[in-house]
Amino acid sequence: MVQVECKAQEGGDANRFGWIGRVLSFIQGINPLLEALLVYGITLCIGWLWLPAAFFTGSTTWYIAGWSIIGVFFSWMILLSHAARKRGFEELGFSSHRSFANKMEKVRKWGDKWNYMLIYGAIIAAYVIFMLIFVPFTGLIPIFGTLNDFIMQNASYSFFTFFLVTIEFIFFALITALFFFKTDNIKPSLKVHAKYGTPFLLFMFTWAILTSKHAYTETFMNVISHFLGYIYFALAQQVVTLVYVNTSAMEGLERSGLVKDPRRRRIISSIITASIFAAIHVPAIALSVIAFMMELIIAMLYSKKEYRNVFVACLFHAMVGVIVVLLMQIEATVGFISVTK
Repeated sequence: MVQVECKAQEGGDANRFGWIGRVLSFIQGINPLLEALLVYGITLCIGWLWLPAAFFTGSTTWYIAGWSIIGVFFSWMILLSHAARKRGFEELGFSSHRSFANKMEKVRKWGDKWNYMLIYGAIIAAYVIFMLIFVPFTGLIPIFGTLNDFIMQNASYSFFTFFLVTIEFIFFALITALFFFKTDNIKPSLKVHAKYGTPFLLFMFTWAILTSKHAYTETFMNVISHFLGYIYFALAQQVVTLVYVNTSAMEGLERSGLVKDPRRRRIISSIITASIFAAIHVPAIALSVIAFMMELIIAMLYSKKEYRNVFVACLFHAMVGVIVVLLMQIEATVGFISVTK
């Protein structure tokens, strides 16, 4: 009876919204795991076959077309798939504009000018600190790092630099406010990531100390600056892997009925997520192995709703990323870039 009512409701929605409703119904009818595997499979094929072929043959049209298709798929993974399947931001481990607005309303009701001054002071302090460290802060972030390094080498501090860095600060502040303010489960999430992630971090740090001279030459502030910026690069990576793939795998395995035990679904979906994340880092073998181990830990924790906090996942990812890229100096050129380098 429930299934009949649900199908009738879906049919009503499809009729009500016309062709858009029919498209949504079609998408919702596809198993989410199958969808994720197809999306990533096509994306990797374009990255490994289409783009290199277009690059070496000098075909600008095919080159642009390949990147355009990847852009569409990225848009699908980041937002459109979740919207089509009616997944909420909070459900996915983010904050949301509504929850942020509610927090701001609570702040407004404080009515205490000293608290307001403390908040404004913290924002101003963050802005000043960002101005001082924006080059290493964005050093490991694609595009931002290259742009800021170029500006400092050619323009140094100028009005244009000041304006650009201010825009970047606002950009990162907006990301923080809109995605990283999920506070309802931050304490248990931090605790469990520390419990299961610390052994891996200690292993990675020990590996860096024993094998890389860069671990002894990097200054503390340089490491901290790169770490803070890498949190946002980690967000970009985890949105298209952890959030999309793990969620799709969990839903797909449950929907197919092949894996009925919730614990086994967590394990299998986490292995799928970690495997795809490792595949993205090919052909850097060492980086792929590290990526798999790191993502397996994050995915196992993310798949439990009470620990699902993307900000905490990005903190852990950033710690590993700084050790690997900055201290160990492991070659991070992957995918299409490695082919054309």
